[in-house]
Amino acid sequence: MFKRFSPRPPQNLLDIRCGTRSHAIVLAKPCCNVTGIDSSEIMIEKARKNAEKQRARIDFVVEDMWKMRLGKEFNCAICMFGSFGYILTYYGLLHMCS
Repeated sequence: MFKRFSPRPPQNLLDIRCGTRSHAIVLAKPCCNVTGIDSSEIMIEKARKNAEKQRARIDFVVEDMWKMRLGKEFNCAICMFGSFGYILTYYGLLHMCS
């Protein structure tokens, strides 16, 4: 996916609404810096435990995808499966990406 749609490999990847079995865990090995966010503290705690088991270095943050202020920049973001369904309008997509 990255080879097809990105001119260069991701350096800093954001996994929006990462859940517990985060794609961030799989992507942390080939990517440099991965941050996973989810609004659920329980999901983030489970994601941290799963990442520890896999020895994946990921920064997991409890954060709402609509209000995220992480204080860092990303050159790639993913929002997998049903999570993207929470974005109901084009305006909502623009709001999330601004």
